[in-house]
Amino acid sequence: AQTAYRRLIGHADIINYFQAASPLEEISLLNIGSRPARRFGARTLKDLRAIPWVFAWAQNRHLITGWFGVGTGIATFLQVRGKQGEHLLRRMFVDSRVFRLVIDEVEKTLFQVDLTIAKEYSELVTDKQVRQNIFSMVRDEYRRTTETVLRISGDDAIAKRFPLFRNTLERRLPMINQINREQIELLRRFRDAQGPEEKEKYQAALLLSINCIASGLGATG
Repeated sequence: AQTAYRRLIGHADIINYFQAASPLEEISLLNIGSRPARRFGARTLKDLRAIPWVFAWAQNRHLITGWFGVGTGIATFLQVRGKQGEHLLRRMFVDSRVFRLVIDEVEKTLFQVDLTIAKEYSELVTDKQVRQNIFSMVRDEYRRTTETVLRISGDDAIAKRFPLFRNTLERRLPMINQINREQIELLRRFRDAQGPEEKEKYQAALLLSINCIASGLGATG
């Protein structure tokens, strides 16, 4: 799992993708922290602050920090251990509180991911090759993680075991999804604006969209 995650965040284009396909830079305009989203002159992941890193991936509905790599980890284990390994993981899912907690939290995060909306955010990346390379990694790992988690839990749908969580979020999702799409357009206009006066026309609505999405998902990172 760690190897798969590091393969993504170590990709040469991950910073370019992340900055374009999320409101990372714009989050700093909220003035909700004592430090900026990134250190001056940031060029690598080491230069990014931890909280904006998680926050921005939640805003664009990728949420990679909560699940990416888990599918590869489980799938690799099952390839090596076969049916015996699958039986072991299912037994751990029932008997091990720690393992069950990991799977539970991964499932809840997967339920908040929306690949359709995530792809729309990826369209903010102007370099087509960068966009396709990174998003395809996210899409493939999401599908792999969903399949392997359901294989262990025995359920037929993600987060089926959490009816209260699922129902609460499902009631909010239509509005959250709409605000996500409005945020994408606001990001496009804000970034294309010429000069501070034109940017000011979009800034309040953009910052409000960030607050609304965070409130709807119930997390800021």
